[in-house]
Amino acid sequence: AVVSTQSSGEKRGYVETVLAVATGRAGRGPQDRFRRLLKIHEIYWRSAIHDRTQFFPWHRAYLLEMENLLRQVGGCSLTIPYWDWTINPDRWWTHDIFNWFGANRGSYPQCVPNGYFATSFAGFTTLQNQCLVRQWSYQFSPATYHRIQNILRSPFDRFEDDLRFEHGVPHYIVGGEGDGLFFTDRAAEDPLFFPHHSNVEYQFYQRQVRVLRKKWREFWGRRKTLRLEGMPRYRMKHVINPFKIGPEEVCVEYVESKDGRYQEYLARTGNSRSAGSLEECSGLGNFPAPIFEKFRAPLQEEERFLHERSYSC
Repeated sequence: AVVSTQSSGEKRGYVETVLAVATGRAGRGPQDRFRRLLKIHEIYWRSAIHDRTQFFPWHRAYLLEMENLLRQVGGCSLTIPYWDWTINPDRWWTHDIFNWFGANRGSYPQCVPNGYFATSFAGFTTLQNQCLVRQWSYQFSPATYHRIQNILRSPFDRFEDDLRFEHGVPHYIVGGEGDGLFFTDRAAEDPLFFPHHSNVEYQFYQRQVRVLRKKWREFWGRRKTLRLEGMPRYRMKHVINPFKIGPEEVCVEYVESKDGRYQEYLARTGNSRSAGSLEECSGLGNFPAPIFEKFRAPLQEEERFLHERSYSC
């Protein structure tokens, strides 16, 4: 395991890699693969990938496909961060992630005014050659930590329905009901999509590893040979175990922050989180074993949090 601080340089490395791939600066091949991945989500948006059958397994595979593409350009230590919207959910718009991924300009859809994905800064545009648009809505807030913990311990059908619903709240409050991409079939074109879904995957991971204690057979355990829509490389059996994802059996591990100020925040709000073990990720040889890192909501803007990651190249 490597313990480090998620510094501004590390955040910059991720967003600059996404920009290099999206704008073609990393070459035509990576850009074409990137665009195909984004298009897959748009094509299958109204299909089984958002119902109880495939939502969690499909997005687990989708994250890995995108992460592997980005690692080919940015190096094997690059991983998709996750946006933990359970921290300060009542003031979600103050999260540091919006300094990087772009904030809101007004009460109706407009191009993001700041961050690495503002058109004026980096030339970032969507597949339709449009600017990145947001329309924030303040009438709802993301789920709290306690709400998520209750969901994780629910019977599977309720867990799946409730967490899928809570995943939709950030889509709505960031994208709005207008032309904001984040609440449409083109949501994957918004760079915030992958940190958001990495957090959803983290909740699914917690249920499997910490609540069910690594009992993988739940809803889709009886459908091991079912192919994931638009992802012919993957069957259900390839995404049941988070430590063996895909035909190559890639290991993914989430480890909690050990930063003192972050732990102080959790104690003050009555939360308690413990780190997982990295033992499951050993013995993978030279195949990349990514861990999805995180952007933590800072108590103050300049604060940074520790993370762990496990990988081999």
